[in-house]
Order: sequence, then C-alpha cells, then structure tokens
Amino acid sequence: RFGNGIGYNTNIYNRFTNVDNIMIGSHLSVYFDVAFSLNYRCNQYEFFIGPEFRHLSNGGTVRPNKGINKAGIGTGIRYYMQPELPVPQKSTHLPYEEKKLHLNITYASGIRGAQGEWLYDANRYIWNNNDVENVKYGKDGYRTCFYHLMTADLMCRYARRYASGIGLDALYEPYNLSIETQKAGERPEQVQWSFGLAAKHEVYFRRLSMQMAIGYYLSRPFNNYSDTTEEHSFYERIGLRYNIPILKDCISVGYNIYAHLSKAYGTELVIDIKLPITKF
Repeated sequence: RFGNGIGYNTNIYNRFTNVDNIMIGSHLSVYFDVAFSLNYRCNQYEFFIGPEFRHLSNGGTVRPNKGINKAGIGTGIRYYMQPELPVPQKSTHLPYEEKKLHLNITYASGIRGAQGEWLYDANRYIWNNNDVENVKYGKDGYRTCFYHLMTADLMCRYARRYASGIGLDALYEPYNLSIETQKAGERPEQVQWSFGLAAKHEVYFRRLSMQMAIGYYLSRPFNNYSDTTEEHSFYERIGLRYNIPILKDCISVGYNIYAHLSKAYGTELVIDIKLPITKF
C-alpha cells in the first residue's frame, strides 16, 4: 500500500513560545506511508499483518525540519459489506500487451530552507546560552534556496500498473558556494554540481502515478566542505505525477520530496517527458 497526502501541524516550532520543538517548522506538511501486508480472507472478514513506514515533514522548505519517521507493524481486521464472489474455474485475466521501453527525461526546480543558517543559530545557542536575546531566538528567518535537477531514466513498462528502471541524476545547487557550509576555506565551483545513479520505480493508477527512487552519489564534492547533518552518500525521492492527456500522455507534472536517508532535503516541482523507444 502506498499513501500520499497533506498533514496539518498545530504545535509547530516558534522561537518565542515553542523553541524546544524542532521537529516541524511549518503548519503544512507532506505525508507518505508505505506498507506491506499478508492478508487472509474468510467470508466477509479479512485479517492482515505486516510492516509499515510513515513520514511527515515539510520537505525541507522551512527550518527547522527534522521531520517524523515511524516504522512498525500494522495488524487489523476488515469487514466487507458484500460477500466474496466465487472464483471462476477459468481465469478471465488478460495479459498486458503494451510492454515497452521508454526514456524518461525530467526537469525539476527545487526549494529548501537553509540548513546551514539553522545549524549556525543552534550552535550559537548551545555554546553561548548566556546571550539569550541574541542567540536563543536567532535572527528573523532563514534564507530560501533554489536548486535544479535534470534526470535521464531508462524505464521498462512491464505491466499495466508498474514500470521500473535506472537513471542518471544531475543536481545543480548554486548556493553551495555560500550559505550551506560552515567550514573555513574557499570552495571550488565544482561543489555546485552533484551526480548520482538511481534505481527507479513507478506505480500507475489511471492518469495518476507515484514515482520512487533510491540513489547513490557518484560525485558530490560538497560533502568535503559541508558541516551540516544532512549530507550522505545515499538519497531518495518519492512523489506524485499527473499524466496530461496531450501528446499521447507523454508529458506529466507533479512534485517530489528529496531526502537523504529519509530526512527531507527539499521539495521539487517536476515536469516529465516520456520518449518511447520500443515495444516487446
């Protein structure tokens, strides 16, 4: 099971009245949940049990944003209003006849709050807690950063609901030369670019689809100069798409949550172009 929605938080961080809550810094958040379950149907009752994972954060657009991750076991009973129909002796399922390869080209524009500025204020509070007025509450707000993402994915649509593949990601972060690091020294211009290789999967439901990616950075020079807590070798993306009914459904738009080891790094607005290669 995959779930995606909007969360509303009533008790968010406030530097004057709620300075100890650093989990969520904005009222609106994005919610994801993923679950796998074993199901047993008996008449109109269904019993299920399996692992679940839930994530809630504002996508790194506002600081602070540690986010909330929950992992556990879900179990329960479902009751169906209609009795189960008898299974036919002969299957009527039709195989998916449109198996094909396609190239998925993506451009995304991302937004995130400045993690470096937030950590700078937090460290000043820890080491200079006598200066309450200037340190505990920090300055008025943290800078908003914009970045760009380009990807090229080779995808295989092997079923009506599923497509899987592998892709190359190129990430451009122009602000890496300034606010995102606390280490001394001048950074080379190459720290603005990162390149990764990712395994990708897409689940379709009519014109909607959910995209997921797990990647590894082939090159991320910024790691050598960053002193933040959000830099890792692995990254993840998950998001929704809507296939626009023009050009034979070749164009889709949506959004991603970009994360490092399940910690939200940024939120991206995305446009995808699917280029058919061949059927098989």
